[in-house]
Amino acid sequence: MNEKLQNLIKENLMSLPKEAQEVINTFNWIGVCEEVGKAHKLLDPEIENLQTETALVLIGLEELRMYPLNIETEVEITREDAENISKEVTEKIFKPVAEQITDKIKSKVKDGGQKWNQNIDFIVSGGDYSAFIDRREPIKTEENSDDKNKTVNPVKKMDDFKKVEDLKSKFTI
Repeated sequence: MNEKLQNLIKENLMSLPKEAQEVINTFNWIGVCEEVGKAHKLLDPEIENLQTETALVLIGLEELRMYPLNIETEVEITREDAENISKEVTEKIFKPVAEQITDKIKSKVKDGGQKWNQNIDFIVSGGDYSAFIDRREPIKTEENSDDKNKTVNPVKKMDDFKKVEDLKSKFTI
């Protein structure tokens, strides 16, 4: 791995959430990559390329679905070997890392107004606050005796909408 690529990886690792940084830095993914590479009879330069591709997926610069193709191209091995290595690395590195990050987030979330999966959705979404919106079932009413489970969208009065618009106009962005 050249120095420029190492700096890029370090830079992007620092931009990840604290929980992800901690897990990636403490997990021995480099050693696991080396073991997998040796098990598949890869040479040292090929193992380094495997480690690079793994790092790029871990920090989010490459998508997991592209990992087998990237291994095939960068490590210069057959498609079948790349698929096998990809499956093994996914089982030994990507899944445990994801589970550890999830566990860290779950343990840090207190019994407040948010749920652990909202934090994960927020992190994965890149900061989309809609992850904190409660997803609720539609309101059911018994308006007609014919249709007891009719879904109704409550209609607000026009005055309520005006109040919201008045409130919005007081904020400047």
